[in-house]
Amino acid sequence: MTPHMLLVITGGLIMLIALLAGEEFARRSHISPAIMRKIGHVGMSLLVIAVGLIVGRHGVIEVSAFFALLLFFLHFFRPLKSISDRHSGSLGEVFFPIGVALTAFIAPTNADFVAAVLVLGLADTTAYFAGTRIKSPKLPFHKSIAGSLGFFVVASIILLFVTSWFWALPFAAALTIVEFLGAFGLDNLFIPVVAALLLYLVK
Repeated sequence: MTPHMLLVITGGLIMLIALLAGEEFARRSHISPAIMRKIGHVGMSLLVIAVGLIVGRHGVIEVSAFFALLLFFLHFFRPLKSISDRHSGSLGEVFFPIGVALTAFIAPTNADFVAAVLVLGLADTTAYFAGTRIKSPKLPFHKSIAGSLGFFVVASIILLFVTSWFWALPFAAALTIVEFLGAFGLDNLFIPVVAALLLYLVK
């Protein structure tokens, strides 16, 4: 077994253990399923970044491909309470690792990969909590002004760490539109991929 394969297996096991632990916590806690999914969303984003530091971006692609297949199977036969929203028709937990794998392939640098995944994990979650906790005019697709503004602000801050404000603000605006249009969990696929593509264009 090569050192790379050993690292990939280690990274995969870390993510699998974290996924099972999160599922056990979700089943024992009294936290609402929607909030539990957002906790899992942030947690998995941070874990992907940590695993990426261990296995590298090529390893992230391999681990993510495995989890995409696993979560696709579980979605239809045993959906995970901590991350699955099958009742709404969402495949977000399946699109998440696919988006991560594509982002790892596209991102021009490790820092850009981290930024794209953080936008997915933090800005998207901010949009949810801002949209549900702050009263503001509603938008189509079950979105709100507060949620979209929350996403834009957090995405802008993250992107400023990897590019100039000249690019960070329009990129954040573009990603806000992607989040706004995302349905059935497709935002988990397109947010990090579009972020990586935009950063690729200015490198």
